[in-house]
Amino acid sequence: MVAQNHGLMGYALYNKEAKIGTILCKNTELTELLRGFIGCKDFFTESRHEIKPTKEMQKDSTTMSMLKKSGKYAYNVFENHNVYKLTKLKPMDYDTKLVRPMRSSDLKAVIALSKKIFKTKAKRWIRASFKSGEIAYVAELDGRIVGFGFAEVSGNTGRLHTLGIDPEFRNRGIGKELHRARLEAMRLIGVTKVIDEIADWNLASIRISTLSGFEKIGKMYVETKRSRRIKKNIVRR
Repeated sequence: MVAQNHGLMGYALYNKEAKIGTILCKNTELTELLRGFIGCKDFFTESRHEIKPTKEMQKDSTTMSMLKKSGKYAYNVFENHNVYKLTKLKPMDYDTKLVRPMRSSDLKAVIALSKKIFKTKAKRWIRASFKSGEIAYVAELDGRIVGFGFAEVSGNTGRLHTLGIDPEFRNRGIGKELHRARLEAMRLIGVTKVIDEIADWNLASIRISTLSGFEKIGKMYVETKRSRRIKKNIVRR
């Protein structure tokens, strides 16, 4: 975290497993300080960071090269994520023969499926999410876990995250059923507002959310220190 006399200016965290950071700070110089402190090149952020080169930045050839190419931004962008909000939770039916609450005995299968889908490690993240008591559901067909999804709750606000469907079983409405199950679970415990963050290329998930009443309220960016895009799966957890 970075704080000054007039309050908190920003904070940063790094997910070692997924090799990506999250930095919430509008000030570009402080963002660069935080980025260097947590040691990441790629990070989620709510802001696009414009730059006015300092003497220290001018010594960094990579930073100056990116500045010349972008014109005014300190970092390149890997992806854009839309932020959606639902404020009216209504009772929702879902297929209880397909979707059920996640059990501890499901974790091994869920971790394996996550790696298959996202091509990145998530063992620690999934176990921590489940053990912390987050809302978690799986989709099961003939004894096989083919999908999963989590949701976290703070007060009366919920957040959907980490939805995954086995590529072999997509386009069967499984994502929709997991989506509805998590919303219904949150409604039943008194949640009145739900946030969802979806990459702008993920048209299927965007459609499911908007049909459920979600409205777009903002954007998240995956900014990067890199001058060239590399092959990398970006997962918002």
